Amino acid sequence: METISSIEQPVDQYKENDLQIEGWRDARHLLHLYAQIIGKIRLRLHPKLNHWWHATLAISTVGWTTGIIPYKEGCFEIELNFIDHVLWIRKSDGLGQHINLNQPSIKMFHDTLFDSLKSLGIEVSIDEMPFDESKVKSHILFNKDDRPITYNPDFSYNLWKVQLETDITLQIFKGRFSGMSSPVQLFWHEFDLSLTFFSGRKVLSSNGMDKISKEAYSHEFISFGFWAGDDNIDEPAYYSCVYPEPKNLSEEQLIPLEAFWNHQETGTTAILTYRDLQNSPDPRQSLLDFMESAFMVGSRKAKWDKDLMLLRPLNYFLH
Repeated sequence: METISSIEQPVDQYKENDLQIEGWRDARHLLHLYAQIIGKIRLRLHPKLNHWWHATLAISTVGWTTGIIPYKEGCFEIELNFIDHVLWIRKSDGLGQHINLNQPSIKMFHDTLFDSLKSLGIEVSIDEMPFDESKVKSHILFNKDDRPITYNPDFSYNLWKVQLETDITLQIFKGRFSGMSSPVQLFWHEFDLSLTFFSGRKVLSSNGMDKISKEAYSHEFISFGFWAGDDNIDEPAYYSCVYPEPKNLSEEQLIPLEAFWNHQETGTTAILTYRDLQNSPDPRQSLLDFMESAFMVGSRKAKWDKDLMLLRPLNYFLH
């Protein structure tokens, strides 16, 4: 009798969490700034990792976490809890503090967080300018941004629940790939939850790239992920992209039929909107199908090693 992991069973969490609720764009923008602030703390203190993975956040059982950040003789963690709507700072010596996520301004959130860190003996400074102003729509220093803000607990909770289910599905998909892959991680600059597969081949041309891009784009990859919308796709969506982009990438049909190729100056991206995923009979399977179809098209067009192109369902290993 075939044994199938319970994690592969269909789930309805995708259907239950609406992201396009009243004020969702402002709520998304606020969370993006929160993520940048705590992400920059991790970036400053964590040991360097390949492809800037030391800068990223992770999805936790209650929200987002920096994970363990080494500091002096111990370590600490910052976690945004979207159930109780508080930020926790926890140290390995047992000390900790929490602050309310519902703050009157970005400056107040920033100052309260750094005051709490200092009171726990953690001294750290960050670049106060938001990274990539075009993404976060802000050119004001975090510690100077006293414009009134409104924290939206419903959107925060719903976004985290979608990210949590997406994280689980990405972990399942990651288990099907035999080559090098990234962790499932939340990049706070683009504000996307991402998983990346690598072919193992280096990309030799890096002319015109800054030092961040040179590291991030140093090897061939196919990425998959979820973002809560941006200027190009103004609604929550799943994506896949190939770098370097092979010729005629968008010639073939994606699965499911609602998925499409989106052409921008920066390249071609496979897209499946969150709304279309919600409306599918089995959202998790639809997302797995989408990622697998995008991977098979991309890896074939880019002439990846055939051994890397073999994706096996998780239950293949559980017979």
